[in-house]
Amino acid sequence: MLLIFIINSQMNDEIKKAIDICKLAQRNYDLKKRLPHNDLETLIYVATNSPSKQNETHFNLRVYTDPARIQAIYDRTKNFTFSTNTRTEEIFTTTGVQKDQKYSVTNSQIKANVVFVYCDDTRNIRGGTHLTALREDAGPIAKETLFEQKAMSIGISSGQLVMAAALLGYKTGYCSAFEKTGKDSVQNLLQTESEPRLIVGVGYPDPNLTRKQHPDVYNKDIGIKEGKHGKDDENWVYPSMIEEDMIKEAYYNYQKIDVWLNDEKVDINKI
Repeated sequence: MLLIFIINSQMNDEIKKAIDICKLAQRNYDLKKRLPHNDLETLIYVATNSPSKQNETHFNLRVYTDPARIQAIYDRTKNFTFSTNTRTEEIFTTTGVQKDQKYSVTNSQIKANVVFVYCDDTRNIRGGTHLTALREDAGPIAKETLFEQKAMSIGISSGQLVMAAALLGYKTGYCSAFEKTGKDSVQNLLQTESEPRLIVGVGYPDPNLTRKQHPDVYNKDIGIKEGKHGKDDENWVYPSMIEEDMIKEAYYNYQKIDVWLNDEKVDINKI
């Protein structure tokens, strides 16, 4: 019994450590390294064996280890915006489209050793509402329900993926802000039948950069003063959302996610 307690306690600690790793986006990678085949196979297994409603197929997966292919995908991610808190109306239209890219940089979270591209899929659909959504005369509720389920399935799978990657010792990053229409879209590049919905990068961190430093963008490349973080010849540093939340917690007793245990609100740090 004591042995089981010790093993469970160790597993609990390892899970929490992995979560603390994968919740932080890695902004740069050591591209000289390659993942061992066994690790790659395990990550693909994890990503493709996640639960979904009625075990339906809601996505297909494109996995890339070819640096040239990954670079081409990365080149289509110049949609990461900064200074959005102070210049939202200046940066975006009311539909959420960027007015220009002077407030944007490429998303280096996925300039990684391995890239997973989640693409929309509707094979193996068996739920009644979902089958209805595939009809030409389908109503908005059925369509929205299927769209929601597909997004949920991709979220579950990608969560399992980054968790497993962290347990194996890797860093990870997400990207949903990439070119989705026109000749420069990721879909056109990869020649996929269905729309890419999410990209996940997995790999080794660059030992010469801190986690938040952009490998390709320097402060001199940033067009607005408040977007710079250091000297012109230094690598640009992504803003830290974690640090912002820590300040909120210290001064305003902010908790990112409210939790109730048996209908009683609890402090997640004191459960």
